[in-house]
This record gives sequence, C-alpha cells and structure tokens, in this order.
Amino acid sequence: LILCDFFNQLFLLLKIHYIYANIKILKEEKMAYCFMTLEKIKTFGQCIGKYKHNYREIEVENADRTQAYLNEELVSLNGKTYKDALQDRLKELGYYSGEKKIRKNAVLGFEVVTTFSREKLNDVDIQKWKEDNVKWLKEAFNANSEKYGDNVLSVMYHGDENGNVHCHAFVVPIDDKGRLNARYYVQNRGK
Repeated sequence: LILCDFFNQLFLLLKIHYIYANIKILKEEKMAYCFMTLEKIKTFGQCIGKYKHNYREIEVENADRTQAYLNEELVSLNGKTYKDALQDRLKELGYYSGEKKIRKNAVLGFEVVTTFSREKLNDVDIQKWKEDNVKWLKEAFNANSEKYGDNVLSVMYHGDENGNVHCHAFVVPIDDKGRLNARYYVQNRGK
C-alpha cells in the first residue's frame, strides 16, 4: 500500500511537471496529449544497455533501419557512452572522490522518454517539440546547474519507429547539494 502511494505521488508529480512545461501542442484549439515515462537506472550494466538501444548499436525490433537518418542527438555525449559520461559527471562533483562512495542501492540515473499522441504526428512542429523537450528536461532535472553543472547528459530523438516519434534522455539525479539523490526529483519537495 505504501509503495502504491509512492508511485501514485511520483506519477502525479511528474505528470504535473510535464503538463505545465510549455510542451503544449495546439491545432485548431485541440491539444494533443504528451506522455512521459521515467525509469530508474541502478547499475552500470543498465547504463550500457540503454546506451546501446538509444544509439542503435544493437538491433531494435520496431525500428526501421531505412529511417535511421531521422534520429538525432539533441544533447550530445561528445562521443562518450552513458557509463563514461556518468563516471565523468560524478568525478566533476568531487564529492565521490576519495573516501565517499556511491551507495549500493543508489539510483545512478534516469531514462526519461517523452512522446505525444500519435494521431497528432502530422500536426506537430517536430523541431519545436524537440527544442521544448530539451528545455523542459533541463528545467526539471537541474537543481543547481550553475554550481554543479548539467544533469541532462544526453537527449536522443528517435524518428525511425513509424508513428512513434519520441525522445530518450539520460539524466543524472544530482540534487541542489551536489549529491546523487533520486528522491529529490521523484518525491514532493514541497514546491
């Protein structure tokens, strides 16, 4: 019961953030629905698997290879993998160097997937939608970017899945104190 309440609060919080994030798609005064999922990444193995899927280094069953040219890296990893970018990001913080270690049960990252109603595909300015996604992700997942840097390490747009365009973001949950803290983003902070 407690776990259900937690996930209901999480879903509601994320849904509210997403709805009010200026990612509104309008045509003839009808709004399309925006969808977002958030998955916790707890191991470096998961980082590797997500990277291979999102950067199409493995065969993706529902992706059309002839449409791969439509995919676009919106926030670049600069040639790194998710694992490498995550390790570099944690080193930058300084908190986890030396005696401080990452907790065994820590959430290392989030994979955030955003999409919208399929029936509105032809009505949406895809370029603006991609820009709005990146803007929202940076606003929602950067607690203190001036002091601790950008937590949104990668955003990959997939246009190669027919009728199902979407973005995959890889986010490191660094809180306003410069520490890994997934709860900061997924539980109500009283804001």
